[in-house]
Amino acid sequence: MGSEKKRGIVNAFKYLMKHIFAMIFIAVLLFIVLNLFLKSYTRHGVAIIVPNVKGLPVDSAIAVLTTNQLRYKVIDSSYVDTLPGGIVIKQNPEEGKEVKPERTIYLTISAYEAPKVRMPDLIDMPLQTAQSILETNNLKIKEIIYKPDIANNVVLEQIYKGKPIAPGTLIPINSEITLVVGIHETGRTVTVPNVKCKTLMEALTTLQLYGLSQGSIVADKPIVDSSRVFVVKQDPPAGESKPLGSPVDIFISETLPPECNNVYILP
Repeated sequence: MGSEKKRGIVNAFKYLMKHIFAMIFIAVLLFIVLNLFLKSYTRHGVAIIVPNVKGLPVDSAIAVLTTNQLRYKVIDSSYVDTLPGGIVIKQNPEEGKEVKPERTIYLTISAYEAPKVRMPDLIDMPLQTAQSILETNNLKIKEIIYKPDIANNVVLEQIYKGKPIAPGTLIPINSEITLVVGIHETGRTVTVPNVKCKTLMEALTTLQLYGLSQGSIVADKPIVDSSRVFVVKQDPPAGESKPLGSPVDIFISETLPPECNNVYILP
């Protein structure tokens, strides 16, 4: 009787151990399968170098990202006056970063339309004050026309696209406004200053101080940041005498000419 009880205990123990080993085997098998699945699902060890799509039309950028097994999302737009609409100006992650396949690349593109601002009332204001107000409202001076008048250096008319423009009229930012300014003297001329090697903003400010107006601005390629461009040529050249308000054409580039290295030091 005692031996039968002992055999029963041994058999029960063997049965229990068999189940324990079976459970351990199943657990190990599940761990291996799950690990392989996760590696496959997350593409463990697979990395893609993010391509540079800045400067590309958004359709071309999407094609490049898709070809590289990347997703995309346009999250914002920003107006850039030197670029047409739909050009990629920012991307996140940046180019050269390693990411997993199917990673979403977030794009910011140039806006298709310029935001609008209301034309300020510049009539009867001193020219310098009018210039500051235009700048504050993201508007530009196209030309200053001097007209004999008792109101010296005061704005007499404000003109947009060849016609007088009423205060409060909505126009795109960076629109060019012609100012008719009174002056006591007639036939007065000024010497054209040298604006080569200056930044664009410095050059425009200098021309305004000399009583000259902004002519055409010609870039050697599309400009993304107008605060980082330099004047490489001007027409008419420095030293010529021109009537007050005459336009000066400016040619700009993002590359500082070698002869300007001693004139302008990059910050």
